[in-house]
Amino acid sequence: CIRDRYQRRVRGVMGNESTTEKKTEPSQQTPTMASGNIKYYTKEEVAKHKTKTSLWIIYDGKVYDVTNFLDEHPGGDDVFFEENRAGGDVTEAFDDIGHSDDAKQLMKDYYIGEIVKS
Repeated sequence: CIRDRYQRRVRGVMGNESTTEKKTEPSQQTPTMASGNIKYYTKEEVAKHKTKTSLWIIYDGKVYDVTNFLDEHPGGDDVFFEENRAGGDVTEAFDDIGHSDDAKQLMKDYYIGEIVKS
């Protein structure tokens, strides 16, 4: 099952299982959730980053640079390119698949900012 494989991989990346996989880092130096130095982006800015060499997503109003996570994503990188998710809001799709708390925790490593409130 894809979900079981995903959860095993996320646990491995998070260090809860013995694995040879390594934790990947965002593709650029960016603020972290804990730093208090928040950068704001428009949806139009995020939409420019929709390729395998620069892939940003929006989840729950937050922006994530998942470029370096593409090869690690348990469901494959193609899921980001379905239904215009690359460079867009993945909140509904992410929640619908039933991602684990571990997956949500892993997202913090790829956080780069917030969407500008309109």
